Amino acid sequence: MLLLLLTVGSTQAAPTSMLASAQATGIVGMEQWSGAPSAISGIRTRVGLHHRQEVLLRGALSSEVLWWAGSPYDLQLSELAITGLGSTALGGSVVASGSFASGFSEITPALTGHHRTGSHNLQLQLGPSLRMSPQLATGMAPGGGAAALWSIQASPSFSVWALLNGDLWSSSSGLPEGIITSDLGARWHPRPPLILSSSMGISATGGQTAGWVAGLPPSDSRILRGRLTVERRLHPHLGIRGELLGDRGMGSLSHRHTRITIGLTAQLRHRRSTPGPPEVILFSIVAPDATTVEILGSFSDWRPVPLAQAADGSWRTELSLAAGIYEYIYRVDGQPRTPPEAKRYQDDGFGGRNGVLIVGE
Repeated sequence: MLLLLLTVGSTQAAPTSMLASAQATGIVGMEQWSGAPSAISGIRTRVGLHHRQEVLLRGALSSEVLWWAGSPYDLQLSELAITGLGSTALGGSVVASGSFASGFSEITPALTGHHRTGSHNLQLQLGPSLRMSPQLATGMAPGGGAAALWSIQASPSFSVWALLNGDLWSSSSGLPEGIITSDLGARWHPRPPLILSSSMGISATGGQTAGWVAGLPPSDSRILRGRLTVERRLHPHLGIRGELLGDRGMGSLSHRHTRITIGLTAQLRHRRSTPGPPEVILFSIVAPDATTVEILGSFSDWRPVPLAQAADGSWRTELSLAAGIYEYIYRVDGQPRTPPEAKRYQDDGFGGRNGVLIVGE
């Protein structure tokens, strides 16, 4: 039914592409839980498969495993999502996560939607959830939640977002428990291209959020948290990331937690698009003070192609490309630069964005 809803009215075959990616990150750092700090190390792996039919649908299947050496937990996250690509569209997703060590797991199917107007983007999510754990009296706890994320691209190098998320589920005692999470964040892309992002938020749990539903007495259970992230893409397939995370619990959740980590990420990406008659595409970027400018993309297997400088200070090249969907970036004096002229963008896996070019649209 969802597929039919999103494809009604289309009479032409749209360009399609398949993107496969694999990513591995080695992490080292220090962590402190209201006591003496301890060293931590870990490995995060992530694989993804994205199918895209422009104008109609985008489907994605991703999985992530996180493992900390010497720690009593590990985490697996898998997600299957189908999303419409119009400025306003509906979609659906299923997310599964869990800890192998504790036996905890959660499955959350959801109805999703987005609305984009210019630099503004609003995303909504609504759906049930099922939590399963040996620690629960019944072995499982049904619940549900809703989330809203609003973001704005204030400039090509600066964006802000606000997140509001609410969950309500049955506790081990059979009474409902709830949590409301709010988060404000910002991301800045200075030059040279370091990516700085930060967020701060508050979570409220227990009867404080669920009491108005079940008539429970209010409780003082809150968590204040903050995060600062610094990322640098060293190469289309290599990046580095540092993160400082801190949170403080109050009331029944009293604690202090600090974690600082640094990680090196290696990534492989392969995009395959539908073949078709070639078109000559002009690539141009204004960089009057640059000495060398190159373009790298999935159309060249991420090998650099030089651009020539024109009299007006811009750098240009023409490439003959078959119909399909491609990702690309510029490299100005050895530093990657997101294409300012791109109409669509794709996360590059390192906190930055590649431009997306559709030939034959």
